[in-house]
Amino acid sequence: MNLVEGFLNSNDIQDQNSPAWHEFRSKHIGASDVPAIMGTSDFSNPYKYWLEKTGQIEGFKGNYATEMGKMYESTILELYEQRTGYATKSKVLECEAHPILSASLDGWVDDHAIVVEVKKPSKAKHEQALQGIVPETYRDQIQTQLIVTGSNPADYVSFHDGFKTDKSLAILRVEADEKRQREIILAVTRMWECIKNMVPPEGVAVQEELTHILKERDEIQEHIDALESRKEKITEDLKSMMKADKVICGNHTLQWTTRKGAVEYGKIEALKQIDLEQFRKPEVRVFSIKYNERAKK
Repeated sequence: MNLVEGFLNSNDIQDQNSPAWHEFRSKHIGASDVPAIMGTSDFSNPYKYWLEKTGQIEGFKGNYATEMGKMYESTILELYEQRTGYATKSKVLECEAHPILSASLDGWVDDHAIVVEVKKPSKAKHEQALQGIVPETYRDQIQTQLIVTGSNPADYVSFHDGFKTDKSLAILRVEADEKRQREIILAVTRMWECIKNMVPPEGVAVQEELTHILKERDEIQEHIDALESRKEKITEDLKSMMKADKVICGNHTLQWTTRKGAVEYGKIEALKQIDLEQFRKPEVRVFSIKYNERAKK
């Protein structure tokens, strides 16, 4: 099967992360964007993607995981070629049938028209691949690549160097899912209209963005709790090491002091006869975040 006629031959475009490539990406919805639009992304959602694409917030610039993925990409492709005997090359494509869609392929096997998508995922996601499962967050990206190329199938290649050599690489064959592809095309078309008209996606704006932000907040809180626990342990160690009531150590003063106990106002009979409401300050609005016990289960 040949590539669609929308294939771009420009060497500048093929150089991913070049200015020309970023300009090209800005005028399309890329395959890697589609999980956010479909609500299957680990890092984004339809509303956040719309905000980024319309320039209202800064787009994702990558993190340690994505940088590691880029660094290992050529190595993983080499391992794939050794395992399969296929030769691969990267391609940047525009979809002929749906020109708003594009794909920057990690690898393309000319002789067999196979899309190759490589990942260096988390341990849990690599374990899924070893069990023959493509992690959900990557499925829509691969289906979109098949839409753009007009080809079938794709190879999902997962690599993790934390496993034994025979388990470090997993190659899964992914067939075109016509039903899901129709859903992707419909969702992408609607998103493009929202982007062009500066209208947020229906029904997802506030709820999904709040959910995404709360997830990030919870992750930060986990780090804070871990650091607080460590801080408390250090404080207890310092207490046990104190041989005097006061120790000066560099810029710090460690000191045991005694303070008066709190007054138990509820036990003062005279106060029970006084209407304390007259002394109450004006009410204030208080913001709180509580965990929904049912949701936690």
